Amino acid sequence: MIVRLILPLGLSVALAGCSVASGPLSAPPVPANPGSAADVSVYRATAVDDDEERMVVTVNGEGVYQLRPGERYDFVLDPGDYTLGYRMATDDCSVPIRIAAEANYVFKLGSECAIVLESE
Repeated sequence: MIVRLILPLGLSVALAGCSVASGPLSAPPVPANPGSAADVSVYRATAVDDDEERMVVTVNGEGVYQLRPGERYDFVLDPGDYTLGYRMATDDCSVPIRIAAEANYVFKLGSECAIVLESE
């Protein structure tokens, strides 16, 4: 009887924790030369229907940060070529990006695999 009550409660708590968690997962690539590194910002601007879904920002396929709706994540990258993306629900989205030295980039991450460079 107790197991039948605890198991559903445990699953509910685990699922709720996944949908509201936020924060770092692992570090993005560490700049070899911080003086020439570029500033990169990503922010989540998904449809309201996707608010409960977990969004994991990826750099070169590695999860680096989990974003809540409306949240922003700032990091730095060495100049070079990368793959920027996110995983959310069944979507696994990515785009190739080229980062220039000492530049500033802002990317909007939207529903349905929308990854938009808003400013450079």
